[in-house]
Amino acid sequence: MTQLLLIADADTLDGLGSMLRNAGYEVQVSSAQRALDVLEHRHVNLVVSESFLRDLRAALQTAPHGAATTRTESRAEPRAESRTVPPEIEEAHAAARWARALAPVIASAKDPRTVSGWSRLVFVSPGALRNWCRTAGVSARRSLVFARLLRVAFLSQGGRHRPEDLLDVVDRRTFLGLLKFAGLDPERPFPENPEAFLQQQLLVRDPDRLFEIRRALAESQRPARAPSRLEA
Repeated sequence: MTQLLLIADADTLDGLGSMLRNAGYEVQVSSAQRALDVLEHRHVNLVVSESFLRDLRAALQTAPHGAATTRTESRAEPRAESRTVPPEIEEAHAAARWARALAPVIASAKDPRTVSGWSRLVFVSPGALRNWCRTAGVSARRSLVFARLLRVAFLSQGGRHRPEDLLDVVDRRTFLGLLKFAGLDPERPFPENPEAFLQQQLLVRDPDRLFEIRRALAESQRPARAPSRLEA
């Protein structure tokens, strides 16, 4: 069984670690500092690192010389086969990031009519957002329509607003065109909540991507945790 060492932040470890285990990998999860101990005591075929790579490099540079040399040499042999990340890992990670990017859109007062407008809402470059969409398996245009309609389903639940009033479109014909593009029947009422929308739309059907979307939506609706006395 392939041994993976996953070095990432808490949000990524939560979803990606379980997804990799379900795919048949034996996964060791770790912070950047503890990764050194894992590498010293366990054989690892592949290291998958996200935002803590810089911290890990710093830890290697400040570790005792003998220990750092030993660990570097132990990673030298499998280095060639570790250069390529399995596609399912890259896709799963991109799907999770793409799903988290939906959360600011659905709560925003602005309807992003372009990928560039969406990228401003999540504070990333348009190129990065397009890359997330492509790697997650959804085209940028399809992804944009999905984000806009998911926002409508979120804001119009309970009958507070008419769906067409929440979209920045010129006329009803454009609104109906977006519904048809998403596989929704214009003759039926718009889905009354995000879950109903996810079940009826045809833009995203992959179960793993839908799971990541539901998880991102649930996370975005959790009340902010009050700081403890020590934090205050």
